[in-house]
Amino acid sequence: MKLLSALLSFAIAALPARAATDFGSVIQGVWDETHGATLEFTAGRRSPTPHLDALEREQTRLAGEAKRGVVAILVTATLSDKKPSKDAPDEGEEGSTHGSGFIVDAAKGLIVTNAHVVELVGRNDKYMYKDPKTGKRRTAYVLKSRLAVVLDDKTQVEGKMVHFEAWGDLALIKIEAPKKRRLRALRIDDAKDVKVGQWAMTVGAPIDSDLNNSVVFGMISGIHREVDPDNRDMIQTQAMINPGNSGGPLINKRGRVIGVNTSGLTADVGVGFSIPGYKVKAMMKRFLAGPRSHLAGIGLTTEETTQGLEIEDIQPDTPASSSGIKVKDVIVSVDEIPLSSEDEADDDARRRFWRVIRSKAPGDTVRVKVLRFPKAPVAPPANAAPAAPAAPPAAPTEHVFDVGLY
Repeated sequence: MKLLSALLSFAIAALPARAATDFGSVIQGVWDETHGATLEFTAGRRSPTPHLDALEREQTRLAGEAKRGVVAILVTATLSDKKPSKDAPDEGEEGSTHGSGFIVDAAKGLIVTNAHVVELVGRNDKYMYKDPKTGKRRTAYVLKSRLAVVLDDKTQVEGKMVHFEAWGDLALIKIEAPKKRRLRALRIDDAKDVKVGQWAMTVGAPIDSDLNNSVVFGMISGIHREVDPDNRDMIQTQAMINPGNSGGPLINKRGRVIGVNTSGLTADVGVGFSIPGYKVKAMMKRFLAGPRSHLAGIGLTTEETTQGLEIEDIQPDTPASSSGIKVKDVIVSVDEIPLSSEDEADDDARRRFWRVIRSKAPGDTVRVKVLRFPKAPVAPPANAAPAAPAAPPAAPTEHVFDVGLY
């Protein structure tokens, strides 16, 4: 702070007296307009220290108000590498993830976060993830999961998923406020007038949930960024967004949320991205118009291949079980959106598939195109007479099915 004060004092002192007065007037006008504060930044009094103290007090006030509406989100799940069955139940291994969120409706206990923070909640299919120890991609079955929310005073309450939009990486959680505790909601700005260079603040739980309500100040360093096909028109900020900040708010100088931080998209140190506020408002409108269950699914367990998604299992008593789809079929498109990928390690096929499924409501129907491969011939016994040369394998056939969601 002293170094900044000295540098600013030197810069002002180097200006002509009239220029110093005009510069002070500009700063005073901006501050008065936005905060109602008074700055005496004039040629007759050039020491900036009192004014920086005023700025610091304002930042402290904004941070204190914002922290009351920000929460940490804890997800614990039991995962298994093997598919469980009634005959051979598998207890699995418990793992946990955490992220951030913020309250948008205090009366109803609604909290906004990223979809990827809570994607394990309520899943009943295979979950693909990157092993933090080995760095390799693994798949596991989600056997059960639990969602908890930690408020700013460290109180922990149970959370319930009420809305999930994988394609936009947004989700809504509902909680019941503890007795004698009033929740505080943060207001959302549509962020359509955000400009590069504007002040910004992030609040969340980086690295560990015990670090909830960590505050970082920075600025808007870019707008209308396209990070990937799922995330267009993003806000770029150099306010540090670490793992665990996902789902937390990006806040402007008025204390309003202008974006939802997505640390999973952070490419380099000092480069973070946020989903703009207008997308959050649109998601809220869709929820209020008719909540869509995050459990809406298609009843299929799949594995990625270079051609699409191979069906490993079909859950009984689901629309998929009577649709005509068979195990080993390979899904190549859903609602005419192709899923094929030339890169075997690429998860685009799964993302594209679930983006369509999660955009629907239970009871809707999707059109699924599959490739069906003929069964491989049974190998003859070792002592059998030599057989004629095998014919080349038959080409797979295409089939289209209309499958209901539940």
